[in-house]
Amino acid sequence: MLGLGNSITSGAALEDSFSIANVSGIQTWLKFNTGQTDDGDRITWADSSGQGNPIDDASAGTNDKVEFIDGALHLKQDVGGVPEANFTTEIDLTGAFTIFMVLDVADDLNAETILQGSGTNFFRMSHGDVDTRFRFKFGGVSDSIPIASTAPSTSKALFRIERDSSNNVDFFEDDTSLGGGFPKSGASGTFSIIRLGATAATAIGAKFFEVVIFNELVSDANIALIEADIKNRNSL
Repeated sequence: MLGLGNSITSGAALEDSFSIANVSGIQTWLKFNTGQTDDGDRITWADSSGQGNPIDDASAGTNDKVEFIDGALHLKQDVGGVPEANFTTEIDLTGAFTIFMVLDVADDLNAETILQGSGTNFFRMSHGDVDTRFRFKFGGVSDSIPIASTAPSTSKALFRIERDSSNNVDFFEDDTSLGGGFPKSGASGTFSIIRLGATAATAIGAKFFEVVIFNELVSDANIALIEADIKNRNSL
């Protein structure tokens, strides 16, 4: 069973030597309230993993499409363009992967909060009239729309997306699978990520507090440590 049965340890129980940056397969770590700059045009969010994959977007701050607020990337603009911020280099996940995200999905206007590639690859989640719906496209294949049996939170919460070596995809909130259409089998192909943001200019209000991406399936033991660390830092 993909990822089920993992346990979360308390922040106090974390090993002193543990660092998310040292976990095998890490590609980027956009850390809560760390390395964030906004000069009115350029938005930067440093990569705390040491892998050199930061958000660095010279247009993201123009017309205030996005901003940093309360340590998070806030999707702000509802006029003049879609709110999004780009990585300097596209991250291509060709096999198993694990993505951790602390999100506040405040998209009451039904637009979608996304991880998006430069092509057609994406992972999207939304609420409103598409409550409990998820869409993703890997490798250019048709949209997959699993329906979760439990709706994801619309307030700040820790989410995890993972694909194993057999191309099974699962989606978790607070280490619990949202069920229904998950795990989703046969989701093969490259999953590319170039930006965080939304699909429409109306998708204002959502916040990305922390994002960590791995190009492999993280072990249950490290998932427990990573999630405890993230939850402690984000007061979850």
